[in-house]
Amino acid sequence: MSVTLQVSENLMAKVSLGVDFSTSREDQFTPSLSRSGGDAFGSSGTNSNLTRLNENTLSYSNKFGIHDLDAVIGYTAQKSELSRMTTNAIRFDNEMLGYYDLSLGEGVSLNSNQSEYTFLSFLGRVNYILMDKYLFTITARRDGSSKFGANEKWGFFPSGSLAWRISDENFIQALHFFDDFKLRIGYGVVGNESIGPYTSLSPLINNVTSFSESLAFGYEPFFLSNADLKWESTSQLNIGLDLSFFDARVNITSDVYSKRTTDLLLTTLVPFYTGFGSVLGNLGDLKNEGFEFSVTSNNFIKKFKWNTSFNFSTNKNTILSLGDRDSIPNSAGPFTNESWAILVEGQEVGTFYGYEFEGIVQLDDNLDAIPKFVGETLQPGNRYYRDLNNDGIISADKDRTFIGRAQPQFTVGLDNNFSYEGWSLSLFFQGVVGNDIMNFNKFLTERQTPNNNISLEYYANRWTPTNPSNIYPKVTTTAPSQHVSSAQVESGSYLRLRSVSLGYDFPTIILESLKISSGRIYITGKNLWTLTNYSGYDPEVSHFGQSATDFGADLGGYPNSKMLLVGLNLGF
Repeated sequence: MSVTLQVSENLMAKVSLGVDFSTSREDQFTPSLSRSGGDAFGSSGTNSNLTRLNENTLSYSNKFGIHDLDAVIGYTAQKSELSRMTTNAIRFDNEMLGYYDLSLGEGVSLNSNQSEYTFLSFLGRVNYILMDKYLFTITARRDGSSKFGANEKWGFFPSGSLAWRISDENFIQALHFFDDFKLRIGYGVVGNESIGPYTSLSPLINNVTSFSESLAFGYEPFFLSNADLKWESTSQLNIGLDLSFFDARVNITSDVYSKRTTDLLLTTLVPFYTGFGSVLGNLGDLKNEGFEFSVTSNNFIKKFKWNTSFNFSTNKNTILSLGDRDSIPNSAGPFTNESWAILVEGQEVGTFYGYEFEGIVQLDDNLDAIPKFVGETLQPGNRYYRDLNNDGIISADKDRTFIGRAQPQFTVGLDNNFSYEGWSLSLFFQGVVGNDIMNFNKFLTERQTPNNNISLEYYANRWTPTNPSNIYPKVTTTAPSQHVSSAQVESGSYLRLRSVSLGYDFPTIILESLKISSGRIYITGKNLWTLTNYSGYDPEVSHFGQSATDFGADLGGYPNSKMLLVGLNLGF
């Protein structure tokens, strides 16, 4: 809902109010006869999210002579409330009703929580155009979030840009070559508040301890507070060029950029005498530099039409600083107690970390000369790893290294559209080059004990005395420890036919006979073809969701579906 008031010919005021409410219910019941076995378990829970937003702006616009000016100032306020309530129960005397009657179970427990946060902003923007060819923009925001520490709730984020339409200059027009020639330069700072509510505080959680026949209820701090927790900020310098030729049949856009992110919101170590091992703080410095290029062309424009769009982008990511830490390993990967990615100064975010797989022990190898883990007994058919410090022992602190990168070197896209006398065809290809995937599926499909399912590739090429493979180890009755290594790293590069569509628009004579205004029949395919060397289902995977650090991993991720759609559109 909004109300607009025209204060004067050039001045306008606007007030907007908005409410966003969502609710959901989650029910679960696992019977005792399920595959997981054990006691029956049931739960029922509800979630609700209420967000209220108020925006107030005052706008000014005026054009006089060769000058064009517009400006906006405003104030916004937002409040979000989240709540959750869940009931759990186990060991049901009667499992027929499942989660519909949790009172039939034992150990019925009720859990509830509620959180809220607020967001305030003061903002302003000025656009100025001189002679329709010099364009200036200045913006500023002062944002406050309740998520941050008492001393640092507010952040200031300015930006500015300049554009020069060079094609309007006489010396360019005299060339009769450019339809448009514009140079753009911009610099700005934005803030990031993507943390949970109360993370700057030290919230209390209940602690229930059993003492013989009585229960003692108490509370303890959940994590350490940080009154100086503040906004993560990213500054970016961008230089761009827009070109148009041949009566706008060819259009090119290119940009180079450099981004610097400071005060990263990361967990940092603290002395144990504080009662905690870590605290959320601002540490680290990150740089992204890249290039983006796109070109669109109208190749044929008469009865037969064909237009093409091509884009290319590359990004180089570098960790400049991690504050008081030399490195930050991520948590242990699936099926292993070893971390698989690490943040290190000078490296990229998304750098894989582990052992370098050297090969398979062969029958004629000198077992005493092959480096091994402490307590390990190597046999022919076992994997072994590179001893980086040449001390004859494989150890986690001295022999792990960088074994892959989740960041691609570049991405490309190519879109072609054809049409002729009612027929149309479109093909869109998309590709990624230079990234790696940590394939955790291999810990399962190459599990070396005989009582597990394994992949056909591993079974057919596993090491045996008559098949001395140097890639796949032998099958054993007792599988060795699972180590994160380059043996699980694969190239994630791919080229995919993202979509293809063939359609036909009914001609006028058919439309008139059917007494309809429009008609079209089409067939569309999605993800029909992929060129890749990746052994998994799909190289476009992200097992850990949208994590900023744990990406590029695969563990049974559901692949992008191949789809074939046939449709008919009629207008009456």
